[in-house]
Amino acid sequence: MRFFSIHRELDSIRRQLRLGNRQVRQEQLQQYAVDGTLPTDALTLAYVNLAQAALDAMNSSVGGGDHEAACERYSVALSDWQRACRGA
Repeated sequence: MRFFSIHRELDSIRRQLRLGNRQVRQEQLQQYAVDGTLPTDALTLAYVNLAQAALDAMNSSVGGGDHEAACERYSVALSDWQRACRGA
């Protein structure tokens, strides 16, 4: 998986969030940013996990490391995000 395709998917998700199509809990995101407390809301947690997996995959794409494993984790996180959006 390439850096640009991951970046494009994340841009699409950010656009949908801005349009209000999906709601993550901003206060839980802020708490996670401050002290690393994982969100309790399933959609917000899926968003945090997806963002972290995307960063890991992008970093491994340009900086080396186990890129295939990072891409696999990203694919799993993307599936989890999509499932959380459906409320499953």
